[in-house]
Amino acid sequence: MQRTLRITGQGKVAVKPDLILFNFPVSVLNEDYEMALELLNERVSKLRNLVERAGIDIDGLKTTNYRISRDTRYDRDTEEHVFIGFRASHDIRLELPFDKKVVGEFIRTLSRHFQELDFRISFTAYQTEDLKRQLIENAIQNARQSAEHIAKASGITLKEILNIDFSFQELYLREESIIDSDMIQHDAMAMAEINPEDIEADKNITVTWRIE
Repeated sequence: MQRTLRITGQGKVAVKPDLILFNFPVSVLNEDYEMALELLNERVSKLRNLVERAGIDIDGLKTTNYRISRDTRYDRDTEEHVFIGFRASHDIRLELPFDKKVVGEFIRTLSRHFQELDFRISFTAYQTEDLKRQLIENAIQNARQSAEHIAKASGITLKEILNIDFSFQELYLREESIIDSDMIQHDAMAMAEINPEDIEADKNITVTWRIE
């Protein structure tokens, strides 16, 4: 029976954020179903107009969640859930290159014309082929170093690689430095103080060697 050593190596990289993500949780509550939809559509339309006014392509606005539900509150006296209205929500994301001047102007536009709108800011980075290659190289190098240490400690000899198991269909870059609209108080000048941390990405690759 062929003897093998199977090691999983982890590749890690850290990259500077070059994308800023605006997340807009647009939501309204109304006792009438049709009115809830109408008010929600008005808010979303206003947001689209402001994005366009800021010189940003509205095609960049993407829906991440859309829902309509019945809202209730618990009445302690009757011990029942009482209907208070229909909650209509439309969560929208806008992705922009991380340019402090452009982003600052956009925040200023929001603060002037849509002060009741809440939003969150986070940062990420473009998923480049160079980044994927670096992750692969780091993961395989990490696996080989671990295999060599184990081989030396256990008195075995590494031979040829029999299999490499990995999948890079999707590369997940964690979003960092989440900031909400209250923290920056709709102040475009606050963008000058924002210096987001590097974004980390990692991937595992499993390598199998024949050993003697």
